[in-house]
Amino acid sequence: MLDPAEKRLAIICFLLSLFGGMNFGYNLTIITPALAMLGVDDATTISLLTSALIAGCMAGSLVSGPVSFRHGRRLSVLALSAVSAAACVLVSLWANVVWIGIWRTVLGFTIGSLTAIIPTLVAETTPSEVRGKLNTFFQ
Repeated sequence: MLDPAEKRLAIICFLLSLFGGMNFGYNLTIITPALAMLGVDDATTISLLTSALIAGCMAGSLVSGPVSFRHGRRLSVLALSAVSAAACVLVSLWANVVWIGIWRTVLGFTIGSLTAIIPTLVAETTPSEVRGKLNTFFQ
């Protein structure tokens, strides 16, 4: 049985795991309605804008380990989440396809890093009684 402090920590970790996984899926798929609103119908442009996020994810996942070891997982999650939120805002403000691609790459970098760091942070901070259950909510 979890005491109240452990229960609160488990709820926070549950929300972190849940929203961390949702962040990846949401930002991966939200480009479709945006492209329709911009009137982009060129298959090459659609492919480049969609894959810009994945390219950023690959780069972010490669550097997430050293970054989280150097700065700590909690600070890394906070900083990357702030950059991710800023990149989401910047993607939504631009109507230029080039800038949307650039900011989607930055967004992908943060998502790739967070995808690697959040499950580790949740596994390290949650009580052992609920650790496995909480990590199943990530993606």
